[in-house]
Amino acid sequence: MEIGLNSRGKAQVAQLSRFTFENSRQECINTKNISMTLLSERHCAQETFDIFKIPNKDKILTYIEPNISEWHFGDYECMTRDEIHSTTAFWDIWYIFVDEEGEGSVGEREDGESRKEGCPNGETIEQVAERCDHVIEKIMAHHAEHMDHNPKAPGGDVLLIAHEHSLRVLAARWVGLPPEHAKNLELDTSKLGLNLRNV
Repeated sequence: MEIGLNSRGKAQVAQLSRFTFENSRQECINTKNISMTLLSERHCAQETFDIFKIPNKDKILTYIEPNISEWHFGDYECMTRDEIHSTTAFWDIWYIFVDEEGEGSVGEREDGESRKEGCPNGETIEQVAERCDHVIEKIMAHHAEHMDHNPKAPGGDVLLIAHEHSLRVLAARWVGLPPEHAKNLELDTSKLGLNLRNV
């Protein structure tokens, strides 16, 4: 079942909008340079975009982008971390520990127990990374088109509105790291993250 933003979430998004898009003194981003927005297909991402008071929002190319939807958690969908840990004590989104006969193990803990990534019947980290790589290709194509046609004009920046785990994987891939490095990146709810890279 699709869950939208609750009242606390809406308040967090409104606060982020005030700091980022309604505050002419902030120096994090130049809102005039945002010329494309990619939204997750989940309702909460679209609600977030609706709340954001971005200058000239109606002139920004805006697309629903399925490839930045959240990691598909399979059997763990809609479960809390505590609920998952009650059945799989060492589980982490980046891997789960399995016994010697577990398939797809990618490493070992110090005690020799092997580990397997992801969620049962859900996506692997490689599948999430593949989706994110497609998004990066779209972003780079947008940058290149802007530089080819309007190199001195504002524009060329892309705003992504999506979800914690998929955006962490995308950030790792954006800087050329294997997707496993996403576990070392922090991205909290209703926070601004900047990934800068010259084309």
